Amino acid sequence: MYNGEDFLAECAESVLRQTYLNWQYHIVDNCSTDRTPEIGRELASRDPRIHYRRCEDFVDVNESYSRGFAAVDPEAAYVKIVDSDDWIYPECLERMVALAESEPTVGMVSAYRLNEARGARMVDQVNLPYTQSTADGQEIVARSLFSPVSVIGPPTALLWRADLVRARQPFFDARFRHADADANYWTLMRSRYGLV
Repeated sequence: MYNGEDFLAECAESVLRQTYLNWQYHIVDNCSTDRTPEIGRELASRDPRIHYRRCEDFVDVNESYSRGFAAVDPEAAYVKIVDSDDWIYPECLERMVALAESEPTVGMVSAYRLNEARGARMVDQVNLPYTQSTADGQEIVARSLFSPVSVIGPPTALLWRADLVRARQPFFDARFRHADADANYWTLMRSRYGLV
């Protein structure tokens, strides 16, 4: 995050309220100049699963994500980004992990998202029939390339298998403006897609 003082506490509370309890939360501060360091340290002091790291050199968003990926425990099974100006529902991790555990070939799990853009509230990331929770990853890539809207979603809407994140370094390649889409396509060309 960078200068996240307005949203960080609310974001962290959404992580702390998860019904799935086996997680670590790494707050990676990209050289913030506001109260973010104070808030991050206070959050880390409240729960041993929360880790705060302040970086003294400012980098672009993709490099910042790479710092977060590097902080992940080498034994972790899954990786999830929660951008500091977002929040997640209490059952988010539980449902995403349950789907990934139920089908080991799923490399990326997406979720419905409540998007409040341009003054309108809408649920998006609705790209599979309600009765279907997984699809071939290559099929999702093809749909995404031919769709006027993203069928994959932003980083906060996703959970990846950690072994896939570790297999591609850097996972978000900063050479690409849309490094997240590049990493997602790479993942989906090697695995199945899940949606909760």
